Amino acid sequence: MAEPEEQSLSYRQFLIRNSSKFSLLDFYENSNFTSRADGEKGTTVLKRKRGFSQVFQSKGKTDIALSPFDIDEEELDEDRAQTKRKDYLVSTNGDNAINLESLNHKWILKSGHDLSTSFLKRRNELVGNCADCSILLKPDEELAINGIFLLDGDVDSNIVLFNCYEEACNEIKERYLKYKDKDAESHSQDIFRFTQLIAQEDFAEAENQLNASNLPNHIKAILYTFKQTYCKGYTIENHNESTTVKDGILPFLENYFCNSKRYTTFGADKEITESRERFTDIDPSLTDNACKGDFSIVTNLAKHLIFSLEAKSERNRGGSKADLIKMARYMKDTLDAIQNDGFNDVAIAGMLTSGVSCSSYIMERKSDYIYRLYKQSKFYIPMDYNDMYRINGIFPLMSQLKNVLQETIAELGTLQHERS
Repeated sequence: MAEPEEQSLSYRQFLIRNSSKFSLLDFYENSNFTSRADGEKGTTVLKRKRGFSQVFQSKGKTDIALSPFDIDEEELDEDRAQTKRKDYLVSTNGDNAINLESLNHKWILKSGHDLSTSFLKRRNELVGNCADCSILLKPDEELAINGIFLLDGDVDSNIVLFNCYEEACNEIKERYLKYKDKDAESHSQDIFRFTQLIAQEDFAEAENQLNASNLPNHIKAILYTFKQTYCKGYTIENHNESTTVKDGILPFLENYFCNSKRYTTFGADKEITESRERFTDIDPSLTDNACKGDFSIVTNLAKHLIFSLEAKSERNRGGSKADLIKMARYMKDTLDAIQNDGFNDVAIAGMLTSGVSCSSYIMERKSDYIYRLYKQSKFYIPMDYNDMYRINGIFPLMSQLKNVLQETIAELGTLQHERS
């Protein structure tokens, strides 16, 4: 008998070609694998290429089998244990389609529009489209399948009507204005003067004025670091993401989020040297995510992740949409773990960087089935000393983000019981 023909398929391609055999699959991993039809046994054998260890949910009797040499028993046991967790493509009521009559807590806009019903109705439509693979989902649609409502004022929505979407974006933006630092304006002049002198190559005078200023210590520390790093002849152009994060992002994160009794920060290198079991012990919600962020913040008492940074190099900018989806699901899983501990009114944050472009997001859940993913800001870090002015607007954004997370940290600090 001739060897069956092998064909390399993507995860999505496999779903499209085999949609009649399975219920909705989790798009969480974009893993590649090889599919081989075996006519004699009527099976399709999956040969894992990387990271593929999903347990498929069958629609009744199936003629799909996993090759036993691809996934060992430990991995299967792990996946069986995780079936108790919520599937990203299945709503919390256990059905693919959400019963709109079951909503107890709705998001009603100030205009009176029922945004929850509009969003979830569209989500139910997308679930149907996803099941029969009739369309290719856009990023906000794929997030909506997971119950995640992307609120990004820079893009149009494929989920709800334009005027409703604009009102929702403005409403959540207005709500987070209260977290802006009122003292930020008083610092802006000194920061601007410093960046202006750096751009004019007057490094000595920039340091003199910084020494004489009344800026808070954490702001001074950031500016000293940038002066030292962005010397003449230095540029982060064509550098990898590790260098970009180290030189352009970490000076802000390490000074706005210093380790304290309430939380601990982790860098990518520290996470790599520590065992995976150690990090999942810190936060059990991370068991579904093999890759950790390039910078993370974990609360000390409740042991929950509240912030994660994911960095990509300039060369990988094309994957930014997939990275957003991955990060959003990562945040959703984390928020579920926090709410399982009884903390319902909290917000967590995430940041994506690609080259010199950075976007920060805040996630909260205040209505049934919907996780609001609000893009708090988009900013750019300097390429070299000539555009040092770019850091002027980052300070108030970091201050706002810190105030949001400090409120969450304080709330999680009230945990009085052991996690079950």
